[in-house]
Amino acid sequence: ANSAGPDSSCLLYLMSSLAQRADKAHGLPSEVWSIHVDHNLQPANSTMAQRASSMAERLGVPHRTTQIPWGEDPFPKKPHENAPIEEIARAARQNRLLNSLRLVQAPCIAFGHHADDQVETAIMRIMKGSGEFGIAGMQPVRRWGMGTDTGLEAAGLAGMNLWIIRPLLTIPKVSYSGRKNRLPGLRLE
Repeated sequence: ANSAGPDSSCLLYLMSSLAQRADKAHGLPSEVWSIHVDHNLQPANSTMAQRASSMAERLGVPHRTTQIPWGEDPFPKKPHENAPIEEIARAARQNRLLNSLRLVQAPCIAFGHHADDQVETAIMRIMKGSGEFGIAGMQPVRRWGMGTDTGLEAAGLAGMNLWIIRPLLTIPKVSYSGRKNRLPGLRLE
């Protein structure tokens, strides 16, 4: 999942490097796709889509941008600017990512969540009154899950054969602003 931000850009770089050195006997991925979801909610969304595409192209990684079709079944109408859109945008993004996984026939999706995201998730879940399972945070590896058979996040039984991985989940985010030591050949903005 390539948001075009620094975390997913770093992950794409690492995954593409790994795929180039993949030894199929060890089960490492030999192919990596970049998938970007354009929420089409703000003017900056198209800029981020272009940035994700450019990053993938520079790394020689196949790329797919998918746009959320607001107002088309099962998607609601496009939320207005002042609406609380986080939950509906998340559900719509999950739908587009799941659809893209199926189209490229990928068995899993990798997210660039890191240790700081894990802490933030646990705190948010505590504030919402979540139980022990919820405050444990995100799992580094899990099945996509069945979900329901209706709604934006419906994965159905096939969702049990798809995986979500978060390989950076134990690594804290480090700020590199002002440093010249960046990933070779990449400019992360």
